[in-house]
Amino acid sequence: MKKCLFTLLLFLAFSNNIKAYDFSSVSSSGQTLYYNIISESGKTVELIKCGVDAVGDIVIPESVNNSGITYTVTQIGEKAFEWCAGLTGTLSIPNSVEVIGTLAFVGCTGFSGALLLPASLNSIGESAFYGCSSLTGVLEFPESLTTIGKAAFYNCYGFSGSLIIPSGITSIKEHTFRGCSGFNGTLSLPDNLMSIEDYAFSGCSGFLGSLVIPNSTTEIGFKAFYGCSGFSGSLTLSEALTTIEQEAFYGCSGFSGSLYLPEALTSIGTKAFSGCAGFTGSLTIPSQISTIEADLFNNCSGLNGVLSFPSKVNTIKSRAFYGCSSISSIVVKATKTPPSLNESSFEGIASNTPLHVFCGLSGIYSETSNWNRFTNIIEEYLFTVTAVSADEELGSVQLMETPSCGNSCVFRVKAVPNDGYALEKWTLQGSNASISTERIYIDTIQEDRAIEAHFIIKTSSIIDLSVYPETAGTAEVTADPDFEFGNTITLTAVPNDGYEFERWLEDDETVSTEAIYSFVSEGDRTFVARFHKAQSSITAEADPPEGATFTGTGIYSFGETITLTVIPSNDFVFVCWKDENGAFFSDEATLTFTADIDRHFTALLYSLVNVDEQTADVHVFPNPTNGLFTIMGSGIEIITIYNPVGQIVYSEKQHGTSHHSIDLSKQPNGVYFMRLKTSSGMITERIIKQ
Repeated sequence: MKKCLFTLLLFLAFSNNIKAYDFSSVSSSGQTLYYNIISESGKTVELIKCGVDAVGDIVIPESVNNSGITYTVTQIGEKAFEWCAGLTGTLSIPNSVEVIGTLAFVGCTGFSGALLLPASLNSIGESAFYGCSSLTGVLEFPESLTTIGKAAFYNCYGFSGSLIIPSGITSIKEHTFRGCSGFNGTLSLPDNLMSIEDYAFSGCSGFLGSLVIPNSTTEIGFKAFYGCSGFSGSLTLSEALTTIEQEAFYGCSGFSGSLYLPEALTSIGTKAFSGCAGFTGSLTIPSQISTIEADLFNNCSGLNGVLSFPSKVNTIKSRAFYGCSSISSIVVKATKTPPSLNESSFEGIASNTPLHVFCGLSGIYSETSNWNRFTNIIEEYLFTVTAVSADEELGSVQLMETPSCGNSCVFRVKAVPNDGYALEKWTLQGSNASISTERIYIDTIQEDRAIEAHFIIKTSSIIDLSVYPETAGTAEVTADPDFEFGNTITLTAVPNDGYEFERWLEDDETVSTEAIYSFVSEGDRTFVARFHKAQSSITAEADPPEGATFTGTGIYSFGETITLTVIPSNDFVFVCWKDENGAFFSDEATLTFTADIDRHFTALLYSLVNVDEQTADVHVFPNPTNGLFTIMGSGIEIITIYNPVGQIVYSEKQHGTSHHSIDLSKQPNGVYFMRLKTSSGMITERIIKQ
């Protein structure tokens, strides 16, 4: 449709060449040329017309005389030489000309030499040389040029050599060099080029070497490099590139090396790189792309590394990577559901190609249509998360925990200011907006993220307070008027009911025993307000309950010495004390400690004889032992052996065997207790390993 509309406009433009003129003059090569005066004071004119019957070589004059006045020719006007097909030879435009107008030489197919553009030229109009197919040699633009209109050299396929676009050009307009297939050198684009429009170089199949799209370029248009198969080096895309339109590099099969797609890209059109079989290595789709269009990399068979899709991709259309058979693995960073996939999207890629998916999603991929053809699905945390200091001279960062499938993707990092500095904020790299001001930054991260710690010169203190025990009271900090260096900071501890304040601790050292403590702000400090109960309750229990009685339980005032003793009952032996949390505390029968909090202890005991041993007919030998011993007896059902702190070190069920060999050689020396469950009841034996 675009091509039809453009052709219609050209037809309408060519249909009328009737012009008024101020005067005419015969050129030195014999053609009558017509002029309009631009400026009487500046004595400049525009060449506006040459008769369509003009033939032979032509010399366009630098100046002309009219009525005794010499005028400088500074412009070649719109349609000035349209369809002057009889003009031949080299087209040399004088150094006085600054502007070549729209359609100025359209259809001048007779020129069979070079096109010599003047050093003064700053503008070439739309379709200025459209269809001048016989011009030959290198097309050289002057550095003064700032404008090249659309279709300016459309179908000028006689040019050869390299093409250097001057630095003043900011946009290659649509159709500008379309069909210029004769170029057989490199293409050099200026550093400040912002856009390459539709069909700009379409059909320029002769360009050689690499192509660098400057970092100022934001858009590459529809079929901009369509069929440019001659490139034989790398393709470097602009970091600022946001849009690559449909078929932009379709059929550019000669490109080689890796293809890096810039992160700024938000749209890549259908068939944009279809047939670009020369690219090798890995390919990462930028993070803002949500749809992989049909035939996008169709037949890019050279890609032989990792193919990685960002988390935002939700659709991969038909034949997107058809025939890319050398891909070594596929990474899909979607964190919830797999992207919609056409059955032909990966046709030609082996089903056993490793497919890396986000934590917990392998089962979903295995059950999802078209994804389920992959047989080697691997779950991984697929994102890169980093943290750095914005200025290492001010502070550093300490990585505490990295995201993984095993820790629910938690990232934890600590800011470590150097002396005299403090953390100002955490930001995302490249942004100044704060995401946290806490020294320890914690977040659950399911995306690529890079964060920075920003530090500032410290002018105030950071005071951290905590309470021990946590339920014993409260601690507050105030300053007059704030925490600026030199001001007074006051700590206040308030005990809850049943507790008394004991002391302020800093790095486990006592700094004050007063509930109200004041000091001068001069740096960060961390305090613990320690409380104790006014009275402590000391309780104990036996396991089993009938195994012992106790002395020393009761209510004690803070600081009072407590002596707690277990007294085993007949036929019971004391093993150890366990504390309130069930952890081993001591194997001494008598405990001595100072009252400061409520305590509860459990005494673990074992019965020495629960049944008549002679009736059970059980024998253990040798005892004492070096670790190896034998149990002889009938009716034994379960053997359980405990170490001196009540932990089970051996347990076994028996099935009618009367002879049992036990090995405790790997256990430390000491007294062990063996409990035997027999058909007659329970038996406890003391085993001595030495």
